[in-house]
Amino acid sequence: MPEFPWPPPRASASATISRELLIGSKEHPQLGDAVAALDLAFQKAGYGKRSYYSVPGGFAMASQIEQINQDGSPKESVDRWSLEVPPLRKFSLGSYLTALFTAQPGYYRVIVFVVTSQAFPQRDVKVTSEQSREWVSGGLNKLPEEIGNQEYSSAHSCTALIYEFKQTGKHAQLMDPSQIMGKTHLDKAGLMAAFAKRR
Repeated sequence: MPEFPWPPPRASASATISRELLIGSKEHPQLGDAVAALDLAFQKAGYGKRSYYSVPGGFAMASQIEQINQDGSPKESVDRWSLEVPPLRKFSLGSYLTALFTAQPGYYRVIVFVVTSQAFPQRDVKVTSEQSREWVSGGLNKLPEEIGNQEYSSAHSCTALIYEFKQTGKHAQLMDPSQIMGKTHLDKAGLMAAFAKRR
């Protein structure tokens, strides 16, 4: 299973997803239960593709790139996923990320959920377009069963890392930090409401 860069590069913003929202009151939760919750929230919030990676003590899931407004809300309808490029013959996160760096001016966002039993810092490095292409497009389409069957222990937690880019001309710059709090990003994306509806 591909490994997510560890510790992860510094994000524009971050937020913690509470244990209750992610796995509810299950007596013996597994990492697969966290995946199911994330998948369902993504579907309800209108997200499509995502990629899975291994991290020490758990996994990471990277979202599809979306175009957002300055306040963190997604663009309307098709514009949310449109990067103003010719239609892709074959969809991939890598293709979308490549398109990001030639797209129309605006704001874009990638959300990476990290579920791990380990405490971690964020590395003091900024994500570049080349690095982003590698980790957003190189994951698996689902979490392997051997990882999903592992216990979601009391030491596990879920952190959302938001990587926000501002596109100006041909250059996309990581917003560091974002002008929006991590929880606001998740609220505006519809993910917090989707988690809450599961309960």
